[in-house]
Amino acid sequence: MYKIMIVEDEPPIARYLCRLLEKYSDRYTIAAVGSNGQEGLDLFREYRPDIVITDVRMPMMSGLEMIRAIKELDSKPRFLIISDYQDFEYARDGLSLGVHNYLIKPVTSEQIRENLEHIRAILEQEEQRTGKQALQDLIMGKTDTEAVREMDRTAAVWQLLLIQKGCLAGSRIWQGNFSEENRPLEIGEARHLFAGMEHVVYWSADRYENRLVCLINAEEPAVDSYTKLNTECEDFWTVVYSGTFQPFSKGAVWYAQSGRELYRHTVIGENQLLSCEKAEEQVRYALTEEQEVKIREAAGLGNFDLLRQELISIFAEMERRKVPQIILENQLQRFFFQIESRRRVTVEQQQEDLAEIFSVSRNMADVLGGVLNLIAVGWDFGEKQRTQSKGQAMMELMDHYIVSHMDQVFSLQDLSESFHLSKAYICRLFRDYKGMSFKDYTGKLKVDKAMELFRKGENVKNVSEYLGYMDPFYFSKVFKKRTGMSPTEYIRMLSVSMDTPGPF
Repeated sequence: MYKIMIVEDEPPIARYLCRLLEKYSDRYTIAAVGSNGQEGLDLFREYRPDIVITDVRMPMMSGLEMIRAIKELDSKPRFLIISDYQDFEYARDGLSLGVHNYLIKPVTSEQIRENLEHIRAILEQEEQRTGKQALQDLIMGKTDTEAVREMDRTAAVWQLLLIQKGCLAGSRIWQGNFSEENRPLEIGEARHLFAGMEHVVYWSADRYENRLVCLINAEEPAVDSYTKLNTECEDFWTVVYSGTFQPFSKGAVWYAQSGRELYRHTVIGENQLLSCEKAEEQVRYALTEEQEVKIREAAGLGNFDLLRQELISIFAEMERRKVPQIILENQLQRFFFQIESRRRVTVEQQQEDLAEIFSVSRNMADVLGGVLNLIAVGWDFGEKQRTQSKGQAMMELMDHYIVSHMDQVFSLQDLSESFHLSKAYICRLFRDYKGMSFKDYTGKLKVDKAMELFRKGENVKNVSEYLGYMDPFYFSKVFKKRTGMSPTEYIRMLSVSMDTPGPF
């Protein structure tokens, strides 16, 4: 929620602007309304708005003079000028002061909306960049930097959160990449988890993209008094919270301890709210000697059904006991060692496949399905030919689905639900039959389609929306990553090639 101040000496126009802004009350609040530059400056000192909408010519102090005075107090606010005067000098002076835009009256609701949304995007980027720097300094133990000093003025008592969506991405088998459809976790995705997220002051993505580090203003009730995690979430979450602290020197200690708790206690498919202060004992589990004998016997006989039966029993016990992911991984390594003689893939490929299975799995059943498919394809149990035949037919169906849904936003989860297959299995199909990941394949198809539409004269906005990208900026980023040029550069290149005369 961003605060807006309106400074306008004509009351009817000020009321008109207030009515326009009421449409966006979920994103902005009117902090104050002033009738001249001097009053606007006084109101700014009191309310510290994020955005100032002002006229230019006003009594006592002009809008430009007020902007100069405000910028001496605070460099963060953004300014939007609305004026009766289409004067180049005013516009030039406003732009030299860093004013976002200079609009001529009368302004429309759409003009206000577009400019505010653009300003909002800029403010959010700045806040994220500032928060990221402050948090990075804090968790590295650097408490005397400018960013941390700025943070110190925000609150007196703090609490650290480490929020993880899905699997533990810092284990031994991890290869450094998430499932291709994943993108860095945003604070908005975590807000629905539990009450109290409105107290987050600073946040940043951790070095693993499915994690957030959050700093809570703990002058309000601390995290341990908030409601429990939302159990209706589609994905599973693990949240570790620290005790409250005042000296920032404790921030780095709490961050390190939070990371350890996350490592020791992440359970596939379980929503968890864990306290650093009340560290729980880690659940232990190990394959028994009898289980290992049965696994070796099944491998010796080349009997996939016996092996599957034993693995299902093992997973059922681990799920019942809520075995942490790190223990699950260790026992899977022991399991694969027992069937080593029938392995037909490299150890590196095995580890990469396991990492991908964990990254796309929402529960233990998903992990089990992924592991069984991995064995069927990569181990010599007589299952490969049958599995590949089925996989080829399934890949053709999914290919048709992707092409027919090119104008929609769809994900790996959509394919999983539509075809009743695990995401891990679908990832493997794309690698086996397309030679690339799901994201790379769908991205290539969409970029190819975009280039086709650009050649037909379509503009960037229309193409972006047609291909399911609601944000043209994100679409441009995807397009440039795959082609080496932005959509605008590509269109310009097409224009130049069409204008260049061919040989006689």
